[in-house]
Amino acid sequence: MKLILALALSLAAGPVLAQSPPVDQSAAMKQKAANRVICKDVEEIGSRLASKRICMTAGQWAEQQRREQEDAADQQRRSTIPD
Repeated sequence: MKLILALALSLAAGPVLAQSPPVDQSAAMKQKAANRVICKDVEEIGSRLASKRICMTAGQWAEQQRREQEDAADQQRRSTIPD
C-alpha cells in the first residue's frame, strides 16, 4: 500500500518538476531579455510633429527611466527647500 502511494505521488509530481527551468537557463533568459533592443518614437520638445526614433536595450531604457525619476526627485527637493 505504501509503495502504491509513493508511486502515485511521484507520478503526480513528475510534470511539475519537469516544467521548472534550471537556474542557469533562467539567468540566461533574463540576460537575453535585458539585451533585447527596443525602439521608441520620442517627440522633440518644441514641435508637435517632429519626433526621433531612439533604440536602446531594455536595460538601458530601465537605467534611463531610473535616472529621470532621480532627477525629478532632486528638482522637487530643491524647489521645496526654503532660501
